[in-house]
Amino acid sequence: MGQALIEIRHLSKSFQTKEAEITALNDIDLTIEGGDIFGIIGMSGAGKSTLVRCMNMLERPTQGTVLFDGKDLSGLGEQELRKVRRSMGMIFQQFNLLLQRTALENVCFPLEIAGMRQSDAKKRARELLDLVGLSDRAESYPTQLSGGQKQRVAIARALATDPKALLCDEATSALDPTTTQSILSLLRDINRRLGLTIVIITHEMSVVEKICNRVAIIDESRIAETGLVADIFTKPRTAAARKFVYPGAEGQAVSISKRCMRIVFNGTSSCEPVLAEMILACKAPVNILFADTKNLDGKAFGQMVIQLPEEKDLAQKMFRFIRAKGLDAEEADDYVG
Repeated sequence: MGQALIEIRHLSKSFQTKEAEITALNDIDLTIEGGDIFGIIGMSGAGKSTLVRCMNMLERPTQGTVLFDGKDLSGLGEQELRKVRRSMGMIFQQFNLLLQRTALENVCFPLEIAGMRQSDAKKRARELLDLVGLSDRAESYPTQLSGGQKQRVAIARALATDPKALLCDEATSALDPTTTQSILSLLRDINRRLGLTIVIITHEMSVVEKICNRVAIIDESRIAETGLVADIFTKPRTAAARKFVYPGAEGQAVSISKRCMRIVFNGTSSCEPVLAEMILACKAPVNILFADTKNLDGKAFGQMVIQLPEEKDLAQKMFRFIRAKGLDAEEADDYVG
């Protein structure tokens, strides 16, 4: 166990509208340790963006506490809070760059606000642009940059004040899959090289899978489940978690048997036709309900849900066959309705 960097205790946040009071967050408890890449995943409207804005007090919680590096943020005045916020960089879906400033000047901006000399600020900004792979675009304006390049500038700017944590609010949602992959790789590299704690707000399980070591699933303003990504991906305990682990699972009625097997391919097995081999060995067909697998460097990653035969002994034989291949296999009866 590492040391807690961000601790959220009994946090709630409500907004008053003309018609009613809206509860965005309800009694949230969360601990994010130093060095984590921590994912917070939820559907649109679940409260995840409000939660990340409460972490740095851009939104003041209605009740509860936020501790950052041992300090209770709710007890700080505006001046002290601004100082703490320099330790919490933030990047957004729409980049939020200043259009009239070059990439270099955008990265200099928080350093100027902090009172750094212009020559020192420019030197630091160039180092950061080099870190994010954009040293050749220092004099480019945001309109001259691609979406991925803009997000790299935003990351460099967020790192300018040497933060202890980087808060990413849907930072890859506006990017194409290839660019998303490159930004996630950059964030992972920054986490490893700088020991920076990263909090990723997203609605995509694929983002969590690729980069996070821990995850919290937020559903209807509450934390439904939290834990290691590998544990939640392998054995989701709540309906909210299963929505992300089994995308498109709801409403899949079946007629043969309600007994299902979920097979998890975690890179420990080679990409071979294991299902076809199982069918031949057990001499019985199965029904594939869901499959999301990929071959990376000859290794299999992803998952598959299959519907098993009614006969109990035959189903057990299939479980034994799959596990003998070194794969994780679990009962997934709740997959079907």
